[in-house]
Amino acid sequence: MNDGLRDEIDALRAVFGEGACACTEAAGAVTVCIEVAPKTHLHVALPAGYPDCPAGAAASARMEPALKQEGTRQLNAYMAEEVACGDGAAVLYEAVAWVQEDLLPVVAVQAAPAPAPAEAAEGAVELHRQWIWFIGFYTKSIRKDFCEAAAALGCTGFLMPGKPAVAAVEGPPAAIAEFLRVTRTVLFAKVAPSARKMTLSLLDAPIAGRVFDGFEELDMVAAPSTHKRKDMADLGGLEAFLTRKGLGHAFQHIFNVALPDK
Repeated sequence: MNDGLRDEIDALRAVFGEGACACTEAAGAVTVCIEVAPKTHLHVALPAGYPDCPAGAAASARMEPALKQEGTRQLNAYMAEEVACGDGAAVLYEAVAWVQEDLLPVVAVQAAPAPAPAEAAEGAVELHRQWIWFIGFYTKSIRKDFCEAAAALGCTGFLMPGKPAVAAVEGPPAAIAEFLRVTRTVLFAKVAPSARKMTLSLLDAPIAGRVFDGFEELDMVAAPSTHKRKDMADLGGLEAFLTRKGLGHAFQHIFNVALPDK
């Protein structure tokens, strides 16, 4: 394994956790297995020498458990058309992000049962809580639109803007999937590409009930007039907030830290 791939693996492990990303190597080719959702793994086979491999070399992928025919077709088409190796560019993280943000939500919606009648109590509908991590989330208009879009779809939770930024989105799986689609295709179209990076982190599924009453923006800046956070200690306010809500496990997962015994 060369340094470029090793750095990419280290970055993935920093996001998903040390135990959620495994590698095997044979004859120079490397297969990476990443847990992209609970009990759901993406296996990516990278050509020898990746990322410095011959032009035209291609990565391939499969899911475990296996996707149905349409999901498999979409995955193979993406890997063939979008994940082209040979120019020294890293594609592994890009593939993981696409599977999480585009493929899995669509597959979940396609596999979901028919919606419950409008008059049915929400207690009869399965609820999930999706955690999202952003390298940075600053633009005020997008922050407002993000919260309003979630609320309009019946989702509850919060957005903590800044660097890094964190969001929690509660609701039925189909509503969360639609919110993620709107975020990527409508809201993020208003900002520069560098500001569109988001990672689907922990998925609490199913959950017994909602923890949040609405969808709010949390004002937790590290210092007056700035959203920059220079070290983990600056996230103490978020840790305390989540702990009070009984969600301290999410902070530990997202930031890959061990919380002290209280």
